[in-house]
Amino acid sequence: MKGLVGMESRLEAMDSLLCIGSLDVRMVGIWGMAGIGKTTIAKVIYERIYAQFEGCCFLSNVREESYKHGLPYLQMELLSQILKERNPNAGLFNKGINFMKDVLHSRKVLIILDDVDQRQQLEDLAGDNNWFGSGSRIIITTRDRHLLTCQEVDAIYEVKELDNDEALKLFCLYAFRHKHGTEDFRQLCGHALDYTSGLPLALKVLGSSLYTKGIHEWKSELDKLKQVPNKEVQNVLKTSFEGLDDNEQNIFLDIAFFYKGHDKDFVGDILDSCGFFFGIGIRNLEDKSLITISENKLCMHDLLQEMGWEIVRQKSEVPGELSRLRVHADINHVLTTNTGTEAVEAIFLDLSVSKS
Repeated sequence: MKGLVGMESRLEAMDSLLCIGSLDVRMVGIWGMAGIGKTTIAKVIYERIYAQFEGCCFLSNVREESYKHGLPYLQMELLSQILKERNPNAGLFNKGINFMKDVLHSRKVLIILDDVDQRQQLEDLAGDNNWFGSGSRIIITTRDRHLLTCQEVDAIYEVKELDNDEALKLFCLYAFRHKHGTEDFRQLCGHALDYTSGLPLALKVLGSSLYTKGIHEWKSELDKLKQVPNKEVQNVLKTSFEGLDDNEQNIFLDIAFFYKGHDKDFVGDILDSCGFFFGIGIRNLEDKSLITISENKLCMHDLLQEMGWEIVRQKSEVPGELSRLRVHADINHVLTTNTGTEAVEAIFLDLSVSKS
């Protein structure tokens, strides 16, 4: 596979969780934010070990495919791959889950369920360990840790961002088609790494967009990103936000605008007083890989924060009609022209930043 950087340590961690040599049935989750590389890890593992099983199946994009075609379609696709035939025993398939279990329980299988986002998907496609024959392995990739907890998987591997050296190698693979850039581009590569913050998707997309471009074009593109976020990256990240309820969306946006880096309990008191259900909301945001909590501080990936800013900005071209304001020029315009509306819920003004 192209662009495999930083994979060795991740595969070692997964190998220790999968315990391929044991005869028990094991379910292992791969969990992390959108674009972090969960699917890539699953694909590499699949290619390495599939030959050790009597049947194997890689179901890609379960979230999207289940919405398009329904779960019965995915059940049939799973069995088709396991049995290596199209529409296996289609007449018997009306028996549904019982038929699935009849086919699977006596076979040692490898099944990858990629990008799961609903509990029902797991219930209909992976049931529990008793569905599968001795030695089977089921790997589930998801942005939602709670789904894995409810499924009672045997282990969860959390995918972290690439470190700086790994990020540079991956970026250069796409920007220069080799793992090392030229000296002329060293500083600009540093700016690109700062922007992408170790997210593989962003490194690949930005690197590809800069391939064969000159220094002046690099500078222009990196300057543009300060004002106009990359649409391809934003669209992938935004699907996580769209899966939240209204309460969770509001908490996410408030953290993105005002409370990143602040004490969790302090923020909880404020947002609870505003009518939000902070306790359950913050837990769900953490489970869905949209925030992390470190030393009781609220943390958020820079590109997720940027996504939050962009979601609000796109609501209107008129600053006074935006729910949250953080840009000095917008705040100044609203206050000096008295054009604020009831839509404005909060303003963040950093007085340490020069007005210029």
